[in-house]
Amino acid sequence: MEFAVITAARSLDLAKNFEPVKVGEVTVGLQAVKEDVAEIEIQGSQGVTTLKIPLGTAAASQGYTFINRDIGIVEPGKPKRRGFFGFGRKDDTPVDGRMEVELDVRWGDQALELAEPEKDVAHDFILVKQYEAVADRPLVYQNQDRLRFGEMILSIEEKVEEGSRNYKRERHAPLTVQFDGKDPEEWQIRMNDKYHRKGKYRVKITHHSWEDSWYQSYGVSIVFGRPKDESDETEREFAQGIADAAYSKENLGDSTSRLEEAKANPEEHVFSSGDSVNIGDLGLKAMSIAPGKVEIMVLQPRVKKTTLEHAETFEILKWNITLIGTYGEKAIIRVTED
Repeated sequence: MEFAVITAARSLDLAKNFEPVKVGEVTVGLQAVKEDVAEIEIQGSQGVTTLKIPLGTAAASQGYTFINRDIGIVEPGKPKRRGFFGFGRKDDTPVDGRMEVELDVRWGDQALELAEPEKDVAHDFILVKQYEAVADRPLVYQNQDRLRFGEMILSIEEKVEEGSRNYKRERHAPLTVQFDGKDPEEWQIRMNDKYHRKGKYRVKITHHSWEDSWYQSYGVSIVFGRPKDESDETEREFAQGIADAAYSKENLGDSTSRLEEAKANPEEHVFSSGDSVNIGDLGLKAMSIAPGKVEIMVLQPRVKKTTLEHAETFEILKWNITLIGTYGEKAIIRVTED
């Protein structure tokens, strides 16, 4: 899948030319902005063409599709706003500042399905979920929020709300993952330019966009196997300690002490496989326990299932659920509130 998210801009002083942006094999320039419509110029092998693209719509030229994601006028010390600036402006039009348009540009194969991915080769995709129509226009992002890659389905379900802790600090992409024959589960992928593993697959968030209320999007790089030229691409690049399975079952003194310590801590809870616990308004169940990881299900107030690895935190509503460690057939999980 070939795509890019670019910003084309031009000074409000129209005596100055636009600032060209290279994408693929064409050059894009912003000519004018009228309310929420961007007039852009495309220079490529087929010559020069002009497109007028309203916000939340798409237009095509020279084998490329251009989607207007955001548009506005930016003046010093003022928030971005919509406006009318272009050729034929009045004398009182401000010249300090710039007009901008953010474009989602697509070309080549745009399928969001790759049934048999080549092993150890990274493939890039963009997922977009549209939450509302723009000015009663048809949805431009229809069925763009769900990707099938081999046996894995990756999709956008949850919207990151403005003002939430994740929105302020931009830490996780809350995606949903499902494998053939299994139930879907939420996968909060850290946005730290690293690959994160789920079974035979690895996913990296390459970019995200949460700023506009009508859509949210993620660029993802996905690999079946291990990415080439990556010595170890996951967060588990450095060991967190000796694996639980390596400890002798005949010498569990320290583990026993840690379990007792957890039982005395109101924020920590000891689980065996199948245990369910109510922690205030939060219902939590340990589905299965393996060395270094636990599959959990949140029973209330919202049903979610995920797998936690050592020291990994799962965030849901106001709760942070962290796997402290596994000790034989038991696990310690810490639950804190914001």
